[in-house]
Amino acid sequence: MFSNDTYNLTEKEQKFIQTFLSMNDCGAVNPEELLADNFSCQCTDDLKAQTTYSAHEIAGYLSSLSEKNVLEIESRNSNPDLYWVASDYLETLPKELSF
Repeated sequence: MFSNDTYNLTEKEQKFIQTFLSMNDCGAVNPEELLADNFSCQCTDDLKAQTTYSAHEIAGYLSSLSEKNVLEIESRNSNPDLYWVASDYLETLPKELSF
C-alpha cells in the first residue's frame, strides 16, 4: 500500500507514514492532492501531540524513513526540525491511495 519496489517499507513504517500523511494541513486525502499542495511537513512536537507514538518511536521512524528517502529533513536553528514527505516518494504511490 505505502510500500513499493522503489520504497520498501515495513508494515510499521507504512502505518506511521500513513498517519504522517493524514496530518497534512491542506486537507489532502491522497498522494495526487498532496503533490498539488505539498504542505506535508511535521515536526516532532506535532507528532507527539497528535499521535499515540512515543518520542522514541517517532525518532526511530523519522530516522528510518529519512534513510529510505521517504522523508526529507529541514533543519531550523531555533525551532524544531521539519520533516517533509519527499515528492519522489509520493509520485510512486497510486494517485487514488487514501490516507
